[in-house]
Amino acid sequence: DRDFLRDTDARASLIDWRGGLTVSPWTRLSLTASYRHRDRNTDYDPLQDLDAGELPGNGYPAFILARGLTSDDVEARAVIRVNRWLKTTLKYQLVATDYDTTTTGATAVLESGDTLAYGGATLQAGNYDAHVLSASATVTPWRRWYLSSTVAFAPSRMTTANTDGSLVAPYDGDVWSVIASSTYALSELLDLTATYSFSAADYGQDGLAAGLPLGIEYERHGLTAGLVRRLHRTVSASLQYGFYFYREPTAAGAADYTAHGIFASVTK
Repeated sequence: DRDFLRDTDARASLIDWRGGLTVSPWTRLSLTASYRHRDRNTDYDPLQDLDAGELPGNGYPAFILARGLTSDDVEARAVIRVNRWLKTTLKYQLVATDYDTTTTGATAVLESGDTLAYGGATLQAGNYDAHVLSASATVTPWRRWYLSSTVAFAPSRMTTANTDGSLVAPYDGDVWSVIASSTYALSELLDLTATYSFSAADYGQDGLAAGLPLGIEYERHGLTAGLVRRLHRTVSASLQYGFYFYREPTAAGAADYTAHGIFASVTK
């Protein structure tokens, strides 16, 4: 235990702008392209950084002077109305984010009593890239029956300032997800609904020479079914049963579960 005193002022700024367009060359086809750019910067002014047990100026997070986040998001989407009862959507999204950190100089006292000094610098603390591909379809086979489903595949990669990967391996893997829902109108006021969802990720880190393999692998299934009753033009009540199944091999079974649930809600 040791005494310390830290007092820091922070100033933040955010720039967020986006643009896009939608064209429909044919009645059954519409194409959309969009771009979004974000800059978020935070500057820190350490007014005080006192430490009775170590040299002053080394306290976390007082040695961090600034943090920056720059993100670019590109999306392309095509909506195809095949016929009166079938509509499909294809989408691609690219997300790229850079994280920058500026630090002040710091000193450390070695066991020998010597003092070691580190200079301050601005470095790229992290880089994140993700590609998301998805396809969805909406089907109305009969007037009272509505079906929809979406399948998505998202490979992504996160790296840190430890560029050689010997201590902190890149967080690299894929996520698969599926969601399918069905709604059948039993009457003008009562609907029967069912939804199935699936998600799986493969971020396991193999062959790491040093450090900790912290990647995750998991598989999750969820199924809900129930009734929705319209009580008023803007008010509805629902009663649902849910079943959930989760497995995470990278946690050696510690996080695995099977769950049942009953949910009642009123929405307006």
